[in-house]
Amino acid sequence: MNPTWEKTKQLIDRHRITYGIVGALLVAMLLTAISLSLYVSSGASRLDLSRPGYESARGDIEQNQSETPFSSTGPLNSDVANDFQRRFDSARAQLNELDDFSSNALDDTELQIAPTVEE
Repeated sequence: MNPTWEKTKQLIDRHRITYGIVGALLVAMLLTAISLSLYVSSGASRLDLSRPGYESARGDIEQNQSETPFSSTGPLNSDVANDFQRRFDSARAQLNELDDFSSNALDDTELQIAPTVEE
């Protein structure tokens, strides 16, 4: 066998843990770079209000208090079922009004995460 190959193999055997750690770090950095590029290119970064600089935007969010939340506990009777169906139909009607391929489908106002502009 080639003496250079022998020395290289011995060097690798002696520093196996070091090479393993360096390899793991390189893989982690590569996967992080891929995930960040997907986060930005998919548009999810525009929706993330937890990012620095959006403290004022988080304070401006108004919760829709027009309806009380649906209770997950209690008796199951026809009145509760009818109330759930009414709420479900209302939400479905709002979703059906949206255009599937509209460029503003992910707009902050469409997602109701920004205050609506009064006209």
